[in-house]
Amino acid sequence: AAIVALLHDVLIMCAMVIICRIQINSSFIAALITIIGYSINNTIVIFDRIRENLRKEEYRKTTNAEMLDISIKQTLTRTIYTSLTTILSVALLAIIGVSSIREFLFPIIIGLFAGTYSSIFISGSIWSFIYKKDKDKRLQKRIADEKNKLKKNNTDNPDDKIVV
Repeated sequence: AAIVALLHDVLIMCAMVIICRIQINSSFIAALITIIGYSINNTIVIFDRIRENLRKEEYRKTTNAEMLDISIKQTLTRTIYTSLTTILSVALLAIIGVSSIREFLFPIIIGLFAGTYSSIFISGSIWSFIYKKDKDKRLQKRIADEKNKLKKNNTDNPDDKIVV
């Protein structure tokens, strides 16, 4: 799920650079690497909260979608404040900076928006989908094991058979 979110961020950055006809150079590569790190950090925060909530007894009976919703609500203000603070400082640098810095800052701003969006909306949804499939497989395996135990218990004991 995190890899899909990272691909989303990189593709959005590349698409915006191509649309705006910005030259791809070393500052773009630096911005790309910066956004990858930023997006990984945001995604890890959300996944860590999901992991913490999965361990709590009060959330054991919630569905994946409810667990995801709870976890994202708990981390949303932190994620938005971090993104806004970073965007404001980058925007300030863009206003007072020289043109070479602006080449670096435009992809950063686009990447910050894309990274925040993907960590909140994309990575969690993909986790929920993957985790649900895994949970369903484990449940089906457990049911099949129980059926096999019952069959084995019914056929193993010859004293239980009725003889006419």
